[in-house]
Amino acid sequence: MSVEGFKSLLNPGRDCSADYQCVTQKCKEGQCLGLIENQNCAVHEDCGAGSYCRVNINWPFRSMCSKQKGSFEQCNSDFECANSLYCWFSSPEDRISNAKKCLPMYSQVKGTTFGWRQVSSTDTSKILFVDYETNGKYC
Repeated sequence: MSVEGFKSLLNPGRDCSADYQCVTQKCKEGQCLGLIENQNCAVHEDCGAGSYCRVNINWPFRSMCSKQKGSFEQCNSDFECANSLYCWFSSPEDRISNAKKCLPMYSQVKGTTFGWRQVSSTDTSKILFVDYETNGKYC
């Protein structure tokens, strides 16, 4: 099949006319529906708005849609945090212990102390724009 003939499936919230068009195979009232809390998922995009696909590290290792976390709750990725939050280090101590929390984006005043980490590489002599961009989302 050519690239031109390939049609990808639609994520929750996109307009649809039939179930087969949606990632979740659920089209209702012209919109693809996301999976609800505690339903099995494979990726974050399977879950509806306000939730993420949480991988269970215990038997039976089921991945299920879970409600996104609120401010200052522990997290591992941005997907786990509510839409106005991002997952980062709230203090230098959190950075040392590698404990991230859901932080409100652009909510702090200039000079606020938080945990800095270089994300572009391990070469500390080469700090890139992406490092400032990622770390600066808090202020």
